[in-house]
Amino acid sequence: MYEKNGKRISEGQALYAASQKGYSLEEWASSNGWTIVEGKTAVPGDMTPPTEPEKKTSVGESNSGDISLGSPEINFEITADDLKSDEGDVVAKLNTKLSQYGLIAKESTSTNSFNAINIEKRKSKADEKNFLQKLGSFPEVAYKAVADTLSSFNVGSDLSEEQLKENASAINKLVKELGDVSYLAKAEAELGGKWNEFKEVTTAEEKTEKELAKDYKKARLNKFEDVQAKYNKINANKFRTPGANQNVKSEGPSLEEDFANEKEYQEYLAWQKGDLIADPTEEDIQAFDLERKQAFADAQSKEFGTDLSISERQSLDALVDHKAVVLDNSIKGLTDLRVFGENAASEAISIIDNFNNNPSLDNFEAATAAIKEVREIENAILDSAKSLKEDIGEAEYIGLAMKVLKKDYNRMRQMRSVAKGMGADVLM
Repeated sequence: MYEKNGKRISEGQALYAASQKGYSLEEWASSNGWTIVEGKTAVPGDMTPPTEPEKKTSVGESNSGDISLGSPEINFEITADDLKSDEGDVVAKLNTKLSQYGLIAKESTSTNSFNAINIEKRKSKADEKNFLQKLGSFPEVAYKAVADTLSSFNVGSDLSEEQLKENASAINKLVKELGDVSYLAKAEAELGGKWNEFKEVTTAEEKTEKELAKDYKKARLNKFEDVQAKYNKINANKFRTPGANQNVKSEGPSLEEDFANEKEYQEYLAWQKGDLIADPTEEDIQAFDLERKQAFADAQSKEFGTDLSISERQSLDALVDHKAVVLDNSIKGLTDLRVFGENAASEAISIIDNFNNNPSLDNFEAATAAIKEVREIENAILDSAKSLKEDIGEAEYIGLAMKVLKKDYNRMRQMRSVAKGMGADVLM
């Protein structure tokens, strides 16, 4: 049971409220001022979540994506174990927690190690506006590079437990000093609907089955012609080679190298013999449509990511991280609610059996209350499942956005690893 300002609610009500907001039960209680108390509600109230009504935001169209309900305090704590990996792994792990507070972890270099990280505030539009002015002074740029090195935190399994604990404590303190609990809300307002824009531009237009069949055959023909042209060129170059004779064997396409599957390969062989490209089956059309949409989404998302400024990229990255956490919590919340419902149903059966064996007024009231609670939990599960179904529709876009927004960082990480390797070689 949970209590706030003298009002008490059942665990089922709390679970429902948490699942509606995409929080874990603990996060919901902490952020909304509810505390757990011993005992059981005699006659449960309705399952309406004791929070404000559902909101629609420009960042996402689901109430569970409402970022204005974040915790009023910074809830961040790492241990020595979180810093025992390579800097790249540590950065990736920390950023999923740091992004909601407007911070970003980056791979860095300290005065005595190439395996280090730095934590700084994410860029804002104001930062970008003053960028050229700040960049104009070489001493200032050099100073920042030195400052970053001096303020870095060493990580890795080669450090002692004491060193790791010391660095973890320093990072926790820094995050609480630099973090901004309102960052996500500010980022949403500043982006002005970028998330919906991303979903819109990466969604391919729907086509009729007739249009898809026509496109399928056209794509097949283009591929077969490309494969044929490829090997015509290879063989022509072979026979033009000085010293070539009749014993030179011509090359041809192979299933492994040139085709997606055996069916496509056999269709190519038939086409080479003069057969027309066969009409696609319903399964062919479905697979082709999925591949078409994925290719469109990949191309459009890359273009979308390229057009973002640094501040927009970092803000959207934080919002997407948050949406992923919300989705995970929503799934867990529904699972917890179902388990709670099963337990409540089992308990209700026992209470009803007790009434049947001893039909007293007290037992009748207890049985009535138990039945009411089970029905309320059932309704809560249905509502939560409906909400989650809408949220799951966002999962594909979340994965696509992460792939694009973190792509440049991964490329920079590879380049940085090479550079550090060269630096280490020089120092050895």
